[in-house]
Amino acid sequence: MPDGRRDDPTSKWPVVSIPMWSRVVFGAVLCLLGGVWFGQGMNWIKGSFMTGHGFWTVMGAVLIAIGVWRIVGGIRRRPNQPDH
Repeated sequence: MPDGRRDDPTSKWPVVSIPMWSRVVFGAVLCLLGGVWFGQGMNWIKGSFMTGHGFWTVMGAVLIAIGVWRIVGGIRRRPNQPDH
């Protein structure tokens, strides 16, 4: 009987877990990028044309929010749910 292990040839292990973890990784990348943009917009990270501009603060906050949404959505999705 399939139990979800990698050594089981009938298991759907990679197919089931890749969409979930790709959402989490993508969300983490968005959070990191948003954090850099937010820091530059707030003038905490210097040395860029983005430094001190409020636009990048807002864009960074939006990216962080989307990243958190993707992470939470990836973690909360059950592995047996179909991926739409």
